[in-house]
Parts: sequence; structure tokens; C-alpha cells
Amino acid sequence: MIPFFGICFTVSLLGLSGVKGQASVDIKGIKRDLTSSIGKLTKHRDSVTEEKVALSGKVAAMQAELIRKRRMVKLAALGNADRKVILGKLEGEASARVREVSYLSDQLGSFRSKVESGMYKGETLKAEYEPADDSLTERMKVLEAGIERLEEAIGGVVVDSEVANSEGKILQGKLVSFGPSYWFSDAAGGVTGAVVVDRASRNARLIETGDEAIVGLIRGDEVVVDVDLTGGKARALASISNTPLELFSKGGAWIWPIVFVAIVSLVCAILKFFQLSKIKNPRGGWLSGLLDQVREGNISDAQASCESINHPVGVVMKNALSGIHKGADVVEEIVYEQMIDVQSGLQKWLPFIAITAAIAPLLGLLGTVSGMISTFSALSVVGTGDPKLLSGGISEALVTTLFGLIVAIPALILHSLLSRRSQGISQMTEKIGLTVVNCIRKK
Repeated sequence: MIPFFGICFTVSLLGLSGVKGQASVDIKGIKRDLTSSIGKLTKHRDSVTEEKVALSGKVAAMQAELIRKRRMVKLAALGNADRKVILGKLEGEASARVREVSYLSDQLGSFRSKVESGMYKGETLKAEYEPADDSLTERMKVLEAGIERLEEAIGGVVVDSEVANSEGKILQGKLVSFGPSYWFSDAAGGVTGAVVVDRASRNARLIETGDEAIVGLIRGDEVVVDVDLTGGKARALASISNTPLELFSKGGAWIWPIVFVAIVSLVCAILKFFQLSKIKNPRGGWLSGLLDQVREGNISDAQASCESINHPVGVVMKNALSGIHKGADVVEEIVYEQMIDVQSGLQKWLPFIAITAAIAPLLGLLGTVSGMISTFSALSVVGTGDPKLLSGGISEALVTTLFGLIVAIPALILHSLLSRRSQGISQMTEKIGLTVVNCIRKK
């Protein structure tokens, strides 16, 4: 039994070792076959993909051809009237496309003009942005120019330019801009300042500040400068100074009549003021003393008392008491006669002041209307392209109205004050005269 089992065991071991060797040889072959099959499959897939792309192109072409032939069949089946309707629609669409292209061309042309107007003096559009023909594609190049200039404005740019100072002198130098803010420095760096860029003007306007940091800014140094985010408008408004002399020079010819009536009114007011300032109200007790003298019959003393005061009532009562022997009615008549002269004297020069207060605004309005006529006449020649022409003419035309009101308001106030003082003197004179007349009647 033992040898038999040993023989079986030996055979088994030999069989297993043989099977193992055979299995290792088969796996290597399988791997080679698998690799070869994968390569063939990849090539087959690539060829299928290429054929599929080609077939897809052919299918797309056949579909387009099918659609075209279907349309031709449909058009062939349509009547003459239907064809005209379709043709009209196509012509309408074509006309709309032409209008759109024309509108875009006009907009691009307008944008080009804005880009060129934003350039500095002496700067031109780069050749790469010049359109080769009038096609819409070539005209679109100006958009790239606008974008480039926008990037330059945001990042800052230094260019050679010229500006005009406050005296109108043209200065050559460097202009640096960051967004809406501009600064200038001449070649020597002695004249620096902020710049107000007005595209409608030939040259930018320099507001000299003497800031040395601007020279460093142009060199590219890190500096601190004032920034006007309004594009120079705030500085321009701050630099505007309307002194009385400048306003007077803007008034034109109609300012002189206003000045003339103002001088006349002022002279009349001064004369009237000195006239009224000499008139002093009677001192306290003067009237009671005058009445006692009248009651006692001391007419000469009463007349002497009237001469002692510097008031129109003194002259009135002196003349009135001269007719006391004829009765109270005669005295009253004399008082009223004298009051006419007193009122006439007190009203002297006041009408000139009143006339000045009335006609000064009218003269100002006349000057304004005349200036507006001149402004619109200029607009009829140069057009309305620059609204500053209209606003400047209107502002100058309104100067006459301003001076008219400046003259009229003080004249009206002076007339009211002087008239009130004159009326007070006249009323006091009349009151004292009637009091003396009543005293004579009682006597």
C-alpha cells in the first residue's frame, strides 16, 4: 500500500508541476493576443470615427440639399401671387438689414468722431485702427481704439501737449491724465497746475497751482496730488470771479443809461437828505409859549418866536400871524397857502428818485432783450452746436437786469424813507397851523 501511495503522490506532483508550467506559457500568449486585439480595436474605432465625421458632413450636405430642393418644390407648387408675397417679405428683410448696417455705420462714425475729439492736440488715430474700406467689419476697428484709450485714461498717460494760461499765453510741456483729472508742467517745471480740458476750445486751460509734485508725477514718482473728479469743472467754477467791474464790462451799451439814472438818483437823494437834516423839530414847550403869546396879543413876540426855529412851520406861522387882525379865517387861508409852498419844497427831488426806482428795472429788461436778440442772431449763423454760446450770451444779457435791480431797490428804499420824513414835516406844520388857528378862534 505504501509504495502505491508513494507512486500516486509522485505522479500527482509531476502532473501539477506540468500543469503549472503549461498555464504560465498560456497567460503570456493571452496578453499578447489581448494587446494586439486592443490595437486593432483602436484602429477600427479611429477609422469608424473618421468615416462617421465624413458621413456626418455628407448627411448635413444632403439635408441642406434636401431642404433647398423642398423649398424649390414648394415654390414651384406656389402660385404667382404667393411668390410675390414671399418675395416682398424677403425684400423687406433685406431692406431692414441694409438700414441696420447703415445705422451701425453711422454710430461707428459718430463714435470715431468722439474718440478723435477726445485726443490731445497733435495726436492722431493709430494706423492700425484706420479702416481699409467702408465695410462694417473694418469700421468696427474704432471700437478697439476706444477701448485702448479708455485703458490709457484709467491707467494714466503722459503726452506732449500745449495749454493756455490765465493770460491766454500758449505753454508747451507735458500733460498727464488719470481718468477725468489732468495736470500740466512746462519743460522747465517752473509752471505747473491742474488743467481744465474743454474739447470745444482749441487749447486746454491751465489753473496754475505751483505744485512741485506734478513734476514728480510726470516722471513717474509716487506723489500726492489733488484730484478733481468732476473733470476740472469744480476748479473752473472756483476760478470764476464776477467782480463788479467785470460785470459792468459785460453789460454792453445799455448799462450806461442805468448808471446815469443811478447817479441822478444818488445826487437827488444826497441833496434831499441834507435839506431834511437841516430841519429840526420845534423844542418842547415852544407851541404852548406861542399860544400864550397869541392869547395875550403879543404878535410881534410870537413872530420872533417863529423866526427862532429852523422848521417850515416857523415861516408859515410868521406869515399867518401877520393877518391875525383880519380874523381867524384869513389866518387859516394864509396857513393853507403857505402849506402849498412847504409841500412843494419838501417834495423837491423826490420825483427823480421815484422815477429811477421805476425805470431802472425797465432799462435792465431792455438791455436783456437786446442781448437776447444778439445771441439768437449769432445762433442763426453758427447754429446750436455749442450750447455755451447760448448760455454765455444769456448770462451777459442778464447783467443789465442785475444792475437795473441794484439801482432800483436802493432808490425805492431811499424814496420811501425820504418821503416819510417829508410827510412827517408837512403834517407837523399843518397840525401846528390849525392849532394856532383854533386858538385865535377861541380868543
